[in-house]
Amino acid sequence: MALVQCKEYAHVHQDTEEANCAAGLIYSQCGPILQQTCQNPGYSNATCVAGCFCPRGLVKQDGKCIQLDQCPCMYDGEYLAAGEETVSANEGSSYATACKCQNGQMNCAAKKYSRIRCAAYGDPHYKTFSGYRYDFMGQGTFRMVKSDEIEIFAHNAGCPYSWSATSCIDSVTIKINNTNKTAAIVLGKHSEVKVNDKYMNDLPMYVLGDYTLISKPSSSKTSVIFKNGWRVYWNGKDALQVDITSLYSGDLNGLCVSPKSQYTRHKRSTETHMKDWLMATAKESCNGEGCNQIEKALNLPHPCNKNATSKKQAEANCAKLKTAFTTCHEKIISENYYNDCMYDVCAFDGDIQLGLCPSFEAYANECSQKGSVNNWRQSVEECVIECPPGQVYEECSTECYRSCSDLQLVQRNCSRDCIDGCRCPKGEALDNSSHCIPIEICPGNYSIPIFNSVSMNNTEIKYVYRKYHKISGVMNPIKTYRIFHQCIQWNRNS
Repeated sequence: MALVQCKEYAHVHQDTEEANCAAGLIYSQCGPILQQTCQNPGYSNATCVAGCFCPRGLVKQDGKCIQLDQCPCMYDGEYLAAGEETVSANEGSSYATACKCQNGQMNCAAKKYSRIRCAAYGDPHYKTFSGYRYDFMGQGTFRMVKSDEIEIFAHNAGCPYSWSATSCIDSVTIKINNTNKTAAIVLGKHSEVKVNDKYMNDLPMYVLGDYTLISKPSSSKTSVIFKNGWRVYWNGKDALQVDITSLYSGDLNGLCVSPKSQYTRHKRSTETHMKDWLMATAKESCNGEGCNQIEKALNLPHPCNKNATSKKQAEANCAKLKTAFTTCHEKIISENYYNDCMYDVCAFDGDIQLGLCPSFEAYANECSQKGSVNNWRQSVEECVIECPPGQVYEECSTECYRSCSDLQLVQRNCSRDCIDGCRCPKGEALDNSSHCIPIEICPGNYSIPIFNSVSMNNTEIKYVYRKYHKISGVMNPIKTYRIFHQCIQWNRNS
């Protein structure tokens, strides 16, 4: 086809040489030599050719002519629809990178954000994202929060060593649906972790590429950190914390999401409204045998009214909250946690360790968020944590690593949250045998598993091990692959 010079891209009347153009395209004897597309929307009239083209003002995408503002964008290996937004939290910073698909291009800007927390602890006591507090002893599996991509559940069962009406969180399930890839993470007792029903012993590990990172920042916490800035912390026994960012603008629902706009100045009206919300939300989010007992669980008598001896023990010991956190009382009112302590000690028939420590830990976590560290366990002997040999207890560690395998995550996924628990002394990290060694002699090669579900029929699971090799102090990633085939039970009669 010969090139011709022309100064204007215009539709030329059809003649005998006109090609048969597909729907939406028009014939021109002088169209651009490079077809305008979403990825290359620029137009040049320096040279032209005859053929079928999108009308002026439209671009070609997947064989169709569309407006430029309808173009999708390629971002992180996936297509985003026009107008779709994505937010990536910048660890160690109060700013996130917010990007929006506009005219086929991702336009990004830094946005300031904060994290807000929902907490559930004890048997159990709840504090929602908006700060509303309530007690709910229902047994079953309850949705804590659900967004478009992340759904978090707490499984509540009867508390051990307690009167039968109470319940405690004994596991957490996180369901992820990100760009048509799915995964289910279960955080169980004693720091057990399962991904898609498979036990995972090697932490840290990635799930669905680098969208999710599971790690163990201290002996007492397992964390799940999402690329959008959301975080989940689980202490392996009875306490769950869920952090979301203030940048999230989508719809949320669950036990963590109490309404804010319905509060009134009349306490009775507010309490009635919130009780109605809790009843409806608990029923809607419940799954399990205890779902038909929700109304009963919301109207249980206070356990201190049943046992005068336990009440006296609770009063004497829960009063330690006022002396163990002297630097925090001006920042966080302790009355709510004192009341939770009273409830739990009585519910556990006067057992101080089981009843008192969860409420004190919850108060300490909120204090540390406000910059108040009290080393409270030193004055409450029932809650002292004994560390393994060579490790030390820290109420507020902000180190970005705990083990040698954590070291390569420092730059991108450094937590810098205040985390309590046992860890190696400063300058040391755990090796593969859980012994503390100087970080300078940590092995030079690490393998961080990446769990990806790659088969639509769930018969094949692919693990990508991102290996790191230390060269001149810099960790360089290398990817290797292992593929495991799940067993399929065949029916001989089929």
